[in-house]
Order: sequence, then structure tokens, then C-alpha cells
Amino acid sequence: MAKTLTKIETLVRFNARDDIISLTVEPGLSITNSIYREVAAAFPWSELRKTVDLSAPTVDGQSIYSWANGSSAVFTDVKGVEIETAGSGDIFNLLNVPSTEWEWNEAAKTVDTIPVYYIRINDNGTDSVEIRPAPDYSAGVIRVIGIVEPAEFTLGSSVSEFLTSTADDALAYLIAANYAVRKGSGDLMQINIQKATAALKMLFGKEQVTQETVQMIAGI
Repeated sequence: MAKTLTKIETLVRFNARDDIISLTVEPGLSITNSIYREVAAAFPWSELRKTVDLSAPTVDGQSIYSWANGSSAVFTDVKGVEIETAGSGDIFNLLNVPSTEWEWNEAAKTVDTIPVYYIRINDNGTDSVEIRPAPDYSAGVIRVIGIVEPAEFTLGSSVSEFLTSTADDALAYLIAANYAVRKGSGDLMQINIQKATAALKMLFGKEQVTQETVQMIAGI
């Protein structure tokens, strides 16, 4: 079960052997969120896979739409963009990223129909997606599937987005390792790196987890 930041702080204090560490105020809060984002980005956490509908549906002839982004959907790895076809009854077509600029250019010359390609663009300062060919229908849902960045901890009651206690334990070991090395305790740092490595190997297997990667996540 996911732990609150307060419970993670208790584990960090125990494993760093420092009862005055606070993760709910600065600099502890920023250190915690930085390591949290790093470990979230380093491994394929199924709980961070989300599907988010863009706020606006298709408009006949319109090719650019605002991207689905926000505190609950900051995508670090987009797996796909899907579009609902007119009268499809919730059937979605997966859009492709064009493999060449020529392919993308040719798609713009096609008569408006069911879109085939997408790219992510900056539309006058707005994070957006452009789809080609433009749809020849309105009210079709556009949705994004991918891995999102976990929402930051802000309070002691903030809850981790990881689903297992083992994952939260690994996060606590990583934070404890960072504090240990900052205090000049290399032995304690190494103990926590080994514990974090073992916990992550339980979750993802030996092939995906190396001690070097774990050290980098901990900022060591």
C-alpha cells in the first residue's frame, strides 16, 4: 500500500540514522521530489501509465489541438495518441509519428479524412498536437496514452503514487543514501544503496536494475 510522505520520512530518518531530517520543508521537500521523479522515470512503473483525453474534441478541418498536460498528466514518455472516428461507437484509431518529413508533408496534401499521423508542437507558446490529415468530422475524442511524471509531494499527508510498499521503501532508501553521503557517511550511503537496489530488483528483475543506476537516481 502506498505510503504518505510522513511515513516515508520516518523510514528515511531510521535508515539515515538521523531523527531530525524533515522531508516536508525545504530543502528536504525538493530533494525528495527530485529523487521521486528520478526513480519514476528510470523504471517501467505500470501505475504511472495513464490515458488522458484532450480537453477539446475534433473539429471538422482543424489539425491543431492543445495537448493534454497538467499536474495529473505531465507525460515523460508518450506511448501513443488515439483518435475516435466519426460514428465509431468509441472505436479509436492509433495515430503514427511520421518517419520522415516527406511523409508528414504529403499527409498535409491529403483531403480531410480520418487522421493518420501526429506530432507534438509549440503552437505560439501552447503545448499542442498537430494531426494530419485534418479530420473531416467533429466531436471525436483525442486521447494520449503514456507514462506520466508523478505529482509532487507537497504535505506530510501527500501519498506516493507507487502501489507497493516495496517501492516506497526503495524511495526511502534512496533519500537516506543521499542524506548519508551529504553527511560524509560513505558506509551508511552504501548500505542504503544496496537496500534500494535489492528492493528495485524485486520489482523489476536483475536485468533492469544496476547499482550504478540506483546511485545516479540517489544523486551520488
